Formats: sequence, structure tokens, C-alpha cells
Amino acid sequence: MNESDMLSRRFPAAAKAQVAYFRIWCLYEIFYAAKFNKPIGMKCGGRQKSILSFESDDIMLGKMYFAIDVVQAEATVPSDRNMIFDKILSYEEGIAGFNGRVRGVIIGARMACHHPVLVCASCGDAAAMAVVREQSEEYFAVAAAGGFLTVLEDLLLGDSNLIHSHQSKDGMTALHHAASGGHLTCLQWLEGKGADMTVADEDGWTALKYATSYGHEACRKYLLSKGAQ
Repeated sequence: MNESDMLSRRFPAAAKAQVAYFRIWCLYEIFYAAKFNKPIGMKCGGRQKSILSFESDDIMLGKMYFAIDVVQAEATVPSDRNMIFDKILSYEEGIAGFNGRVRGVIIGARMACHHPVLVCASCGDAAAMAVVREQSEEYFAVAAAGGFLTVLEDLLLGDSNLIHSHQSKDGMTALHHAASGGHLTCLQWLEGKGADMTVADEDGWTALKYATSYGHEACRKYLLSKGAQ
């Protein structure tokens, strides 16, 4: 399956049968976990050729972002697919919101995939959290991108200035990352702690523009309700 097929969502039957992101159960589990603010760790990549070790591939995740489409997702048992799809249609977010939430998780996974210690910390690993605390400026924005609220809370206790920092070389703050990933709870928490909603990154994008452009309607509405522009 080439890049053109991914971007245009033309998927061969073999891929739909084998790749987890084309299975409706997988997409629903990701959506449901994200909806209820559960930490999600994704490993996407393969074995290194030289050694028996897993190597993350954020380029592959970037392609998967465009491939997400629950309308095309399948299940081994057709009745299972129909049951889950009916549930999705009953949600206020609808199809677009469902796809957007799953894509938001992938956005966060692209940033977090090279920081496994952060993913471990988000799942409650105390030793990993100790490592993350030592590099709080590096991990604060990544935690926001991943929707890892407990990590954000922990790091801010150690350094209250993190809320106002630009942690990315492109000028993106934690608020920008939370908005691009559609992590409403993190967004609300950051705003409540005093994050500046008006600040723009180096391309002139504000948190509101990220939320709008990536189709995160709940985040967009929240930011507008707080006077974001």
C-alpha cells in the first residue's frame, strides 16, 4: 500500500484484514479510552535490521493519521461491525468527531513514540515519572500532546513556570499540543492554570486554530467560550 493509497483512503482488502487501525474494534477501543481520559500508549514501527530491537516509526504514524476512517473499518463478524457503528452514530460527536478523536491520539503518539519513559510514567510507573521530572521542560509539551493529564499535574507541581513556556522549537506551547490532539480535559486544565490562549506559534497558529483545523469541535467550542481567537 503506497502513500497515495493512504492519503486517498484506498485500502486493499488484505490491509483491512491485517492492520489494526482498519478494524472497528480497535478504533472503538482507542476512541473510548480517549473519551474517558485513559492514557494510551502506541507502538508503531518494526524491528531494527541490525539488532533484535523495536524501532519507532513516526512517519508511519503520520500516514496512519490520514488513513483513519471508521466508515471503512471492518470486523470479522459483520453483526459486530453494525452494532459498534450504530453506537458511534448515537454519539453527539458523530462520525467526524469519532475520527477526529482517534486521529488526535495518533498526533500525540507521534510525539510520544520516541519517549517511552513518558508513556510508562503516564501509566503510573513511579521510576519513569522520576526520570520525566528531571527533564520537565522537555516532557511537559509532549505530555499535553499525548493527553497525559496526571503527568502534567505532577510536572507543574515541580515548576509552575512550565505553564507559560514554549517547549517546542517551533513555538508551540502545551496548550497548542493539547488542542491539536483534541484533549479537552487537558485543555481545560491548562487554561484553568493560566495558560495563555492568545499566544501563537511561529506559523501564527493559536490553540483555537489548531482545534478548528484538526476538527476537534469540543475543544473549539471550549476555547471560544473562554474568549480565544
